[in-house]
Amino acid sequence: MEFINKYKRMLIIAVILLCIALMAYSAYYRSQPGVAEDILSYAVTPFQSAVKSVQGWFSNTSAYFRNLGETAAENEKLTKELDALKIENSRLKNVERQYSELAQLFEMSETYTSYPTVGVTVIGKDPGNWYDNFIIDKGRKDGLDANMVVLGVGGIVGRIMESGYNYSKVSTLMDDTFAVSAQSARTQDIGTVKGDMSLKNDGLCKMERIDINADIIAGDEIVTSNLGNIYPPGITIGFVREVTANPDALTKTATITPAVDFEHLNTLLVINEVFTKELTEWQGEEE
Repeated sequence: MEFINKYKRMLIIAVILLCIALMAYSAYYRSQPGVAEDILSYAVTPFQSAVKSVQGWFSNTSAYFRNLGETAAENEKLTKELDALKIENSRLKNVERQYSELAQLFEMSETYTSYPTVGVTVIGKDPGNWYDNFIIDKGRKDGLDANMVVLGVGGIVGRIMESGYNYSKVSTLMDDTFAVSAQSARTQDIGTVKGDMSLKNDGLCKMERIDINADIIAGDEIVTSNLGNIYPPGITIGFVREVTANPDALTKTATITPAVDFEHLNTLLVINEVFTKELTEWQGEEE
C-alpha cells in the first residue's frame, strides 16, 4: 500500500495513457463496433430516423407552401400584365377602327365634293341593336339645322330631325317613319325606300311602289333619286336583297340591305346645307 500511495499519481497517469492508447488502437484497427455501441445504436437509430423523417416533412411542406405563395404572386402579376395588355390591345383596335372609319369618310366626302360636309360624332342612341334615332355632338352653333342629310361609311344614314344649340337628333332610314324617293342605279326604276318595323330587327328596310315591269333584281344598288325634296340624288341607300310581287299585281316590293352598318355608327358626315326644293310657277314673257 505504501508503494501505491507513493506512486499513486504516476500510476493514474500511466492508466490514463494506457486507456488513450487502447482507444486509439481500437479506433484504428477495429472492423466492428463494440457490443455497447451496438445496443445504443439499435435503441437510438429508429428515433433518429423518425426525427429525420419529421424534419424532412416539415422542410418539404414549408418549401411547398413557399413555392405556392411565390407561384400565386407570380400568377397575380402575370394576370395583371395580361389584363393591361388586353386593355391596350382593345384601345389600339378601337383607334385602328376609328382611323379606318375616318379614312373611309374622307374618301366618301371626296366622292360628294359638290356637297359641303362637316364631321360629327354619335354621343347617344335609343336602346336596341339598330339605330332608329340617335344624338350627335353638333347643333345650331355649328351651322346644323333640321332636314340636313347625315352620311355614314357606305351611304345614307338619315336626316336631322331637330337641332339644339350644341347637339342634334338624327332619324335614320331604319325608323318606320322614314321615307325617301329612290331608284336603281342600274336601271333608274324608281320606288320609295321606307323603314319597316318587321324588318329593322334584321337590319333591313324595304322599297315600295316599284312598277311590276321594273327590271330591279337582287344585288342592284339603290340610290336617292332626283324626285326627293330633302335628299340630294345619287347617294347610296343600300342593295336589293330580294324582290316580291304585290297582290295587286301592279307593283312589287324589294327588301333592302342598307349600305351603312347601323350597329357600329360612330363618326359621321352631315351635308350642312338644306336641299328642300322650292318650286315656283313659271310665267312666260309678256308680249
